[in-house]
Amino acid sequence: LEIVEVEPVPDYRKSRCFEFAEASQNFGDGAYLLGFLVYDRQPGHMHYYALCRQPRMPGMWVKLDSQLPPLSAEHRNALLRESELWDIYTASKPLFQSWLVRWYPVVWRKGAVRQVCKTLESRKHKISGNRCTSILQESGWLVSGAVYQLLETLPLLTLRQLLVKFARPSEVEMQGLLEASGWDLSRAQPAIDRVLKQRITLAKEVDAQSSSTLEALSLCDWEPRAAAALLALKLHLGAAAPLPELQQALELSGGDADRAEAVVKLKAELGNMEHAAKLLQQTQTWSVQSAKKVLEVRRRFPRCSVPVALEVLRRNDEDPHAACEMLEEFRQRIRRSVSAEWDHFLHQGEEVFVAESALDTCDWDPRRAFLFARDLAIAVKKTRHLASQAVSHPSFSNQRFPIDAVVAALTVAKLQPKVALAVLFGEPPNWPAPAAGYAAPEAEEDS
Repeated sequence: LEIVEVEPVPDYRKSRCFEFAEASQNFGDGAYLLGFLVYDRQPGHMHYYALCRQPRMPGMWVKLDSQLPPLSAEHRNALLRESELWDIYTASKPLFQSWLVRWYPVVWRKGAVRQVCKTLESRKHKISGNRCTSILQESGWLVSGAVYQLLETLPLLTLRQLLVKFARPSEVEMQGLLEASGWDLSRAQPAIDRVLKQRITLAKEVDAQSSSTLEALSLCDWEPRAAAALLALKLHLGAAAPLPELQQALELSGGDADRAEAVVKLKAELGNMEHAAKLLQQTQTWSVQSAKKVLEVRRRFPRCSVPVALEVLRRNDEDPHAACEMLEEFRQRIRRSVSAEWDHFLHQGEEVFVAESALDTCDWDPRRAFLFARDLAIAVKKTRHLASQAVSHPSFSNQRFPIDAVVAALTVAKLQPKVALAVLFGEPPNWPAPAAGYAAPEAEEDS
């Protein structure tokens, strides 16, 4: 419960207590207002009593007074009409002025939060419980005050924040305009003025009570700054962009409008907002142009990691075609290094699969791929050599294990041939010793 501190105003119609009573009648069933706690500080009569609202009896209140009445007086407890409630308030005018009597509204917090949420839901808006509680605290737990703040005050604050954010060129725009003018501010001035004029014209079209403003606040949990950033992004990209999509872009870009714009633009290429944000983040510059070049490289080499693609592009003057040719040459060198391990346990043609497996495992990182490809080829030969000696094993077959099966088993076994052979024969991967029928192999070199 919340016992609300209010000023003792002699005229009940101007008091906060009256506002609480009116709000309980105008917003839902009013169950969030339990009533008033009255503190009587008169000398010799100091005590508390409660004036409880009766939700099942509209307009009726119950006075519950713990102090026993004098023998000749009426009972202090009574069922009161609304008018009688305010008669008690009016009769205490002189005591209010001397602060000898205080009325405190008693609010059920969860009920007040629920009522504000229902009021917004009826208008197709939403708000989190924590944010709603914060707004109610700011409004002194008066439901009508909280609703007014949400639907009237915050939209106006959002519009003001929008003017601050949008009625000026963005950082990206300024850089582009200055680069186009050769970093001569005097030459860039006319273009800057045109951009500024266009932005001011767009900002003037936004109204505090428009559906887009309220929708932006609802999406941003009624935070004016965040809602203004969302509206600014929408104005910049055009009316076709839906606000929920733009909000997701802002969240994925850490609230940065320029990065969010890049996410929205790249999403058209990838079809997924999260994938677009991840790729842009990996470029470190959040450049759509750089991200598109990476995508062009990865269309030909899908398993090439983004850092490797960026490095290859850098070495080839950001030319995707030249970068792909370098990666193809790298692939051929890996295949040649595997081919150097040919013998009767590793046949010609299998080097392609081994090389591709090594490249994919290493994300095409040249610092790891050459050594891993050689180790994988050696492990394949050792695994097949062990398999050829297991003539007494129940699963032995004269048929050679295919290269894809051997590489898959070695991947599970972390390039340990004995463990990989156990996997191929259907044994547990941590098989401790050779089964019957295995010849004792020579000691293996660590690979």
